Amino acid sequence: MSQAMHVFVGPSLPPGERPSVPGLIFHAPAAQGDVYRLVQQQPLALALIDGYFERVPSVWHKEILWALSQGVRVFGAASMGALRAAELADFGMIGVGSIFDDFASGRLSDDDEVTIVHADASFDFRAGSEAMVNIRATLALAQQHNVLSADQQRALCARAKRLFYPDRSYAALLSCAREELDRSSCERFAAWLREADHRVDQKRLDALALLERLAELCSAPRPFDQGAWTFQHTDAWEQVRLALLRKQAVGPESSACSEPELSAVEGQSFIERARLRALEIITAKRDGFTPTCEDLEQAVADFCRQRGFTCAQQLREGLAREGTSAAVFETLMKDQACVARARRAPAYDLQCSISDLRRLEGAPILSQKAIAAE
Repeated sequence: MSQAMHVFVGPSLPPGERPSVPGLIFHAPAAQGDVYRLVQQQPLALALIDGYFERVPSVWHKEILWALSQGVRVFGAASMGALRAAELADFGMIGVGSIFDDFASGRLSDDDEVTIVHADASFDFRAGSEAMVNIRATLALAQQHNVLSADQQRALCARAKRLFYPDRSYAALLSCAREELDRSSCERFAAWLREADHRVDQKRLDALALLERLAELCSAPRPFDQGAWTFQHTDAWEQVRLALLRKQAVGPESSACSEPELSAVEGQSFIERARLRALEIITAKRDGFTPTCEDLEQAVADFCRQRGFTCAQQLREGLAREGTSAAVFETLMKDQACVARARRAPAYDLQCSISDLRRLEGAPILSQKAIAAE
């Protein structure tokens, strides 16, 4: 596992406002598949702050669960990250900040509380509207400063909430105030709101709190505990996963139809074995197979026997020489247990498949007895 920590962030903390934290790699707001792709690099942690929605498929809960099941810490805060962290806290996703607390406690439940419109990366994700959570925090501060009464604060919150999320702004809030408040109260609130530090950017505050949390983790990494649950390899997950892999394979310098590069000691039979292994793993997982401790012990024993390792120390040294982390090795053994499970196919199915293959290749058909002898 690497020590890299990846952060998906956009308008909640634009590029010019991000502190310099060693080890952090910043990405644009996350879309579906972005978390899954980075998990393959085995990072120390992933942090979700901002994410796309509506016209772009959003980060899927399943890919976050996949990351957690692979031993990758996943943090969330401020915006999309706060939503996903509140939904997946029971599975080990770590939420940070007051927005996450509000969603986790049930005080907030609507996605539009954090939703805004914003520009793309070429304009530093500049916000084109104001988040409802920021308006709530600002109105709460106005009440604390005795600029608004409790009733006035609730009335303005209700009016702002009724606005369509792209139309929310402090200018729109003042228009609501002119309708809800008496003249003197409205003027007092408008004067107070003109002070920049009176406008609470709660999303920014929570995003900064998350970066502080990552900085602490970077300086003092701690063991990660996934918790007592098992990732379910469903058909829906497999369909999305394969679609992501196909999309990942197609790029300016690659072709979806090209074969993987082979080393001098590999050949076409190596690719066929890799294809068969992938199919066996998928088959076992689709059947709902989950390796037991005994299955994993057998897989490790088979691996050590094949590689000539006679003790645990030799195994550790061998993995270290090859740069294979403990997390990667564990995944490898789980997959090998799935391979072993898939190969325990009923004899009748195997005999039929052998006969079919012989027909396809024009070879003579053998009797059931002869096939069994093979």
